[in-house]
Amino acid sequence: MAILTDSEIIKQMGKGIIEISPFNIEQLNSNSYDVTLYPELKVYLHDIINPKDPDTLITRTIKISEDGFLLEKGQCYLARTNEYTYTHNFVPILQGKSSTGRIFLSVHQTAGYGDIGFRGYWTLNLLPHKTVRIFPYMKIG
Repeated sequence: MAILTDSEIIKQMGKGIIEISPFNIEQLNSNSYDVTLYPELKVYLHDIINPKDPDTLITRTIKISEDGFLLEKGQCYLARTNEYTYTHNFVPILQGKSSTGRIFLSVHQTAGYGDIGFRGYWTLNLLPHKTVRIFPYMKIG
């Protein structure tokens, strides 16, 4: 497995093999690209989730204001990246940033790898281990 460098990410974007939109050069690191938090969350309305019962899969949407939103310790939240990504020949990997880990916020529990050809926004499974304030467009992964 190879991890692309910043110059290789730019090169592959120039070829159309990788797409990141919106793209901000300040989010490009030596071997990764920081994705940011879209300003909406979803939470399940039911405490018990049954994948065979669509009624238990109903969510409500929470808007994250500029002042932030307080994630409650132990509560589960669905979120997504602000960035739309496409990788033609590569397996994309999503990891929480170390700064996110230092505030005891898990970004994903099971879905850290995308498929070759993945095109879309990344779904985030936010699980705060302490009460944490989050903000729209904060770097999260």
